[in-house]
Amino acid sequence: METTQLSELEMQVEGLIEMVERLQAENRSLRQRIITSTQDRSLLQERHQDVSLRIKSIINELKEELV
Repeated sequence: METTQLSELEMQVEGLIEMVERLQAENRSLRQRIITSTQDRSLLQERHQDVSLRIKSIINELKEELV
């Protein structure tokens, strides 16, 4: 193989290594975002359930007052 071909091949390999490193970093970032989003969703579900229970309680209290 000629020196030029080896240099081109080396550049391609370096480019591929850089791409792999960028994709790995992006993958880590996306995985962290998934974890954060899952935690946020869980918190929102808990809040929704609490609010729902409070609303039901208020409705029941109002019904008792009307009777």
